Amino acid sequence: RINTPQGLVVFCSVAGSAQLWVQVEIWEHLLAVVRHNVANREALSRFGMIGRLLAIAQSHVSSRTNDDKAHVIVNKIIQLIGTLGNHSISVKDLRELLFALRSDQPTFDQMLSVKLLGMLQDMSEREGPDAYFDFEGSEPTGIILPPIRKWPTHGGFTLSTWVRLDRIQHQSATTRTPYIFAFKTSAGQGYSA
Repeated sequence: RINTPQGLVVFCSVAGSAQLWVQVEIWEHLLAVVRHNVANREALSRFGMIGRLLAIAQSHVSSRTNDDKAHVIVNKIIQLIGTLGNHSISVKDLRELLFALRSDQPTFDQMLSVKLLGMLQDMSEREGPDAYFDFEGSEPTGIILPPIRKWPTHGGFTLSTWVRLDRIQHQSATTRTPYIFAFKTSAGQGYSA
C-alpha cells in the first residue's frame, strides 16, 4: 500500500537518472501496484499524481525524442495516468491532459498524442460504481450510526451491499478481526459477519 505519495514523487524523479531498462521495470512495478489496489489509486488521485506523471512523461519525451526505450517508459507512464484517471480525475488534471494535446505543444509527438487520446477514451469507459465508501481497515473505519431506539418497521430490516475486499498485506489475522458488517450495541451484543 502506498502511504506517502510525496515520497513516490521523489522516487520517480530519482528513478529518471537510472538506466532505461531499470526505469521500465520501475514503471511496470508501480503500474501493477496501482492497478491491483483501490486504496493506492485513491491515495495517488487525491494527491494529484496525474499532473505530476504528465510532467514526467513530457520531460522524457523532450529529453529523449529519438529513443525507443524512452517511448516505452512514456507508454508505461501514460498507462499509469489512465489507471488513475479511470479511478478519479480532477478538472485541473483533465485540463492539463488536454493542454498537452494542443498542436503548439512540442512536448508530445504524434504517436504519443494518439496514445494519450486513446487513454482519455478508455478513462471515459469507467468500470465499477460511481460512488463508494473506501474503508482502509484501520480502527475505526465504517459507517457509524447513532443508536436507533425504535426500528421503523416491526418485522426487522434488510441491508443490501456490494462488497469488494482488497488483499490485506502485512497484517496477521490475530491482530484484528475484519468485519463486512457489524450491528452491535455499545455492550458488544448484536450481529456481525
